[in-house]
Amino acid sequence: MKVLMIANAAATHTMRWATAMANEGHDVRLLSVRHRDIEGVDVVSFSSHHATDPSRTGLTAGYARLRLGLPKELASFAPDIVHAHYASTNGYIAALAHARPTLLTVWGTDIIPKPGHSLSPSHRHRARKAVEHASIITSASPYMADHVRDLVPETPVEIVPFGVDLDLFSPSRPPTGFEILIAKSLEQRYGIDVVIDAMDEVARAVPGASLTIAGDGSQRASLEKKAADCVAPVEFMGVVPHEDLPALMSRSAVVVNPTVVDESFGVVILEAQAVGRPVVSPRVGAVPDVCIEGRTALLVPPHEPHAMATAIIDTLQGGLPQAHEDGPRFVRERFTWKASVDRMNALYSVVADA
Repeated sequence: MKVLMIANAAATHTMRWATAMANEGHDVRLLSVRHRDIEGVDVVSFSSHHATDPSRTGLTAGYARLRLGLPKELASFAPDIVHAHYASTNGYIAALAHARPTLLTVWGTDIIPKPGHSLSPSHRHRARKAVEHASIITSASPYMADHVRDLVPETPVEIVPFGVDLDLFSPSRPPTGFEILIAKSLEQRYGIDVVIDAMDEVARAVPGASLTIAGDGSQRASLEKKAADCVAPVEFMGVVPHEDLPALMSRSAVVVNPTVVDESFGVVILEAQAVGRPVVSPRVGAVPDVCIEGRTALLVPPHEPHAMATAIIDTLQGGLPQAHEDGPRFVRERFTWKASVDRMNALYSVVADA
């Protein structure tokens, strides 16, 4: 099957989906406003100078070029299916080009507003048009699917979780130290400052506790400044390749998912459980759906450093002994990457035959 995918090639989720579909035997061409080479996939970049341009101006220009170039790509590639990722940009552009048949995968911030806000009229218009145009819509979680139906009531949504590769993330022996891991982009919505604020309390209760942060982003300088005043050691590793995350998680005593806005799914939470590590996270969005509260994870209110510290201390002192066995079992039974790929592959056939 010829699959024309429209997505951000620089995103790990895109790379995994595109690679998986190519490995399933599909001829995948990926159109992206950011550039990244993906083995086995024909990546067509609409970014500035064929490089990642993180600026808003660069992205706007990239989407403009994508919108102009999509009709030509549709004509030359003649896909059996168009798979657009992210409703308010790529899905909207696919709708404007009347690309069919189209499968739309929503990601989260394309349809979920910030806490206390609503989607802007233009954002809502773009997302709604994408949803109305698509032949099939997929969501990683029921929580996110509800937001699709907020846009267009009674819209059918197929739940396709973003599963965990169990060949990569597998159970490991409990660590001997007290390392705490965060694997997130360094952006305000991910609440990393809350964890840093909690670390003095953690260090007083658990001598030897340290914090490792894997990721990069616009908040790095301010977070490093805050961490400089922290009693506990804080290491900023920068961007860590996805394939290196299992080793980081294996050496950690607890993985913290500090997101303070509504989480659309929670892949890191699942990956940590697959390795057998307890998780601490704010109770936001779909987080309760991807863990076993009280057995594999402790959930706390967002924006509360003391609550975060208390939960981290509890896990470091052995408060979730079941996590080592219950976490891998939970992921294996409900959230494997193979099951996700099989489900998406089946939906490709449904869309192509429609």
